[in-house]
Amino acid sequence: MLKLYGGAQSRAFIVQWCLEELGVPYEFVLLDMQAGVHTTSRKCPAN
Repeated sequence: MLKLYGGAQSRAFIVQWCLEELGVPYEFVLLDMQAGVHTTSRKCPAN
Protein backbone atom coordinates (compact mmCIF):
# COMPACT_ATOMS: atom_id res chain seq x y z
CA MET A 1 0.00 0.00 0.00
CA LEU A 2 1.24 3.47 -0.86
CA LYS A 3 1.61 6.27 1.68
CA LEU A 4 0.82 9.72 0.34
CA TYR A 5 2.07 12.61 2.44
CA GLY A 6 0.58 16.07 1.99
CA GLY A 7 -1.08 19.09 3.48
CA ALA A 8 -4.75 19.97 3.55
CA GLN A 9 -4.43 22.33 0.58
CA SER A 10 -1.35 21.02 -1.19
CA ARG A 11 -0.58 19.62 -4.61
CA ALA A 12 -0.80 16.16 -3.08
CA PHE A 13 -4.51 16.48 -3.85
CA ILE A 14 -3.74 15.91 -7.55
CA VAL A 15 -1.97 12.64 -6.77
CA GLN A 16 -4.76 11.64 -4.38
CA TRP A 17 -7.32 12.29 -7.11
CA CYS A 18 -5.38 10.13 -9.60
CA LEU A 19 -5.05 7.29 -7.10
CA GLU A 20 -8.79 7.41 -6.44
CA GLU A 21 -9.58 7.34 -10.17
CA LEU A 22 -7.25 4.38 -10.74
CA GLY A 23 -8.54 2.48 -7.69
CA VAL A 24 -5.06 2.20 -6.17
CA PRO A 25 -5.09 1.56 -2.42
CA TYR A 26 -3.23 4.23 -0.45
CA GLU A 27 -2.99 5.83 2.96
CA PHE A 28 -3.08 9.62 3.17
CA VAL A 29 -0.85 11.08 5.88
CA LEU A 30 -1.87 14.64 6.66
CA LEU A 31 1.05 16.97 7.41
CA ASP A 32 0.76 20.29 9.20
CA MET A 33 2.61 22.47 6.69
CA GLN A 34 2.25 25.65 8.73
CA ALA A 35 4.04 24.01 11.66
CA GLY A 36 6.90 23.04 9.35
CA VAL A 37 6.52 19.30 9.85
CA HIS A 38 7.55 18.67 6.24
CA THR A 39 10.99 20.22 6.87
CA THR A 40 11.84 18.19 10.00
CA SER A 41 11.75 14.72 8.48
CA ARG A 42 14.64 12.46 9.38
CA LYS A 43 15.12 11.89 5.63
CA CYS A 44 15.81 15.57 4.88
CA PRO A 45 19.58 15.41 5.54
CA ALA A 46 19.89 12.41 3.18
CA ASN A 47 18.15 14.28 0.37
